[in-house]
Amino acid sequence: MQNRKKPNLKNKKSYNIQSSDVSVNITDDKILDMLLASISMEMSSISYYQKLIEQADSDETREMLSGIKADEIKHEKMLKDIYFAARNKEAVVSLVESYVSGDRHKAYSDAIAHQLDTVEFSKRLYLIVKNQNVRDMMFDIITDEQMHVMKLTALMLKN
Repeated sequence: MQNRKKPNLKNKKSYNIQSSDVSVNITDDKILDMLLASISMEMSSISYYQKLIEQADSDETREMLSGIKADEIKHEKMLKDIYFAARNKEAVVSLVESYVSGDRHKAYSDAIAHQLDTVEFSKRLYLIVKNQNVRDMMFDIITDEQMHVMKLTALMLKN
């Protein structure tokens, strides 16, 4: 059994990706395309959560959704940093706007489905990337997204 370094979960903002860290490991166009797709998913989530925040019916709900949105902004930055380190250029991604239902239950249900899709997509990326620092970042994203599912489920059950 291979001895693996555990992801650094104590200081989630300590990631520092350098070009030399990933350029050799991320040259596959499929992986780069997956990174771009992941960035797009995060951008869409940021926009979606902003709309949910605007529709929120309480400060508690707004605070929870704002925390989720802040995580999505962090994820977008992390993925863009990985892409930049691999390609030595900025990722160019178009925002795909999502419709947010006026029915909160449906809106939270849609957000949960999107989060679960993001988890599965991120897991695939985690499994094919060899660089441990990048894998740690992907693990952080996966665990955050799973936490979002639990928070959104709580909000959905509350409404």
